[in-house]
Parts: sequence; structure tokens; C-alpha cells
Amino acid sequence: MIAAPVETERIFSGIKRARNMLLHVLPDLFHCLDDPHIPTTTNGLVGYFSRLKSHYRQHRGLSPQRRPNYFAWYFHFAPR
Repeated sequence: MIAAPVETERIFSGIKRARNMLLHVLPDLFHCLDDPHIPTTTNGLVGYFSRLKSHYRQHRGLSPQRRPNYFAWYFHFAPR
């Protein structure tokens, strides 16, 4: 009879990696709870980038050389 390959090492290494990542990130994860100036949602950020994409789509004819310049000026003049 052929024994099934043991995959517990790979499973546990993935769990350990996820646990270590969470423990490393956890202290910086909830700053928005302590600082009232940090928004608790990303709605403003999502809206900002959706407006950027909408404006960019209006200028589809931009050459690849001019695109970085377009974005630089957009970020300079766009309301925050």
C-alpha cells in the first residue's frame, strides 16, 4: 500500500506565517480608533481614485510618454 504524502508541514508553515504576519502588523492596524483625524473608512480614497479614472478615461488618446505628466498635474490640481 502506498502512503499518502504528508502535507502537514506545509499547512502549519502557512498558519505560522499568517500568525507571524498578524502579530507583526497588529500594533499598527487600528490607529484610526485612537486618532480622530484618521478616517475609519476608505470611501474618500475610493471616490478620489474613481474620479481620477473617470477623468483619465476622457483622455484616452494620451501617448504613453505624456501619461506620467497628466497624472502629475492631476495630483497637483485635484481637490483633496
